Amino acid sequence: MSLINDVLKDLDRRNAPQGGPLPAGLPPQASLPRTRSGKKFALAGLLALVVGSAGVWLWQGSRPTPHPMPAPAQAIRSPTAQAPVASNPEPAPVPMDQAATVTPVAADPKPAKVARTRPAATPAPRPRPSAAQPHAAPRPLAAAEAKPLRQSGPIPVDVERPSETSHDRARQAYASAMDKLAVDPAGARQELESALALDPDFTSARSQLALFLWREGQGDDAIRLLRQGRQLQPQNAELSILLARLLAETQQEREALRILTTLSPAPAANPAYHGLLGAVARQQGQLALAASAYEKALRLAPGNVQWQMGLGLTLADLDRPGEARELLQAALHRLPPDSGVAAFLRQRLAQLSQTEKSEAAAPR
Repeated sequence: MSLINDVLKDLDRRNAPQGGPLPAGLPPQASLPRTRSGKKFALAGLLALVVGSAGVWLWQGSRPTPHPMPAPAQAIRSPTAQAPVASNPEPAPVPMDQAATVTPVAADPKPAKVARTRPAATPAPRPRPSAAQPHAAPRPLAAAEAKPLRQSGPIPVDVERPSETSHDRARQAYASAMDKLAVDPAGARQELESALALDPDFTSARSQLALFLWREGQGDDAIRLLRQGRQLQPQNAELSILLARLLAETQQEREALRILTTLSPAPAANPAYHGLLGAVARQQGQLALAASAYEKALRLAPGNVQWQMGLGLTLADLDRPGEARELLQAALHRLPPDSGVAAFLRQRLAQLSQTEKSEAAAPR
């Protein structure tokens, strides 16, 4: 305000009269103050405008220079984003060479608006976005618009399942033979032969085919088939026991005994093995071996009448009539009275009684 007062006083001094009478024709003195007052207001307004402009200029000079905002990066557009978009756009298929790198985005992405505020202090410069950090994540397509992209690289080919092995086909043929055995014996035999041709080590198929041939009266073919199996599997207990049984039935006890005694390891928990060994050993005159084998068989299967009878007869041959009579009487009670075996046992029991009486009457 002091500056304005000084300017006004200076103007008053310049407009004051320099002396002498006023020229004629001038207005009276009363009108001069109004003219001077108007001039003062005009000059005051002009001076205020100048001072305001100077203040604005000074404020603009002291204002911190804002750093230019980085222009928003333009979102990567897919090849189809450049084409005009219809009301319901459907993305075109992406080429094979760009499928692994192009990410589907909206047809016209808009950068987010940044609200500008007057900074209180000089802001730190923003780091420039690198290639690994994009400016803005593109908006993914809606679920209804998205389509699976074709993968680059070789197209996967359906791997063909491995074909069935001969072992599997042999099991199928064996199951079919068991179904046909009662209704179609010829078809069952053919299926068993097919199973054995597919898998020569198929023990069950070989055993069933040998029994089929035996029942059909082809004993030699059955024994030959089992011998071939033992050549492939020398220590197969099932084939060895069946072969020894058929050999014993055809009066080839020596070979049967050799097969049973050389089987290693011996099937200690198989009562059929011990029972057959006792029968073959008794026929070959090896009574001690026969008695031991029968006892093992009866420990594993106490209710077997055939082995009870076999052990009783073996003990009778070993001059142990008391033990023999007890076993033979137990077997006789379990046999049909009118059977031939029952008649044979009654005869043997009578002989044992006569032997016991003779031994009792003999002088000591």
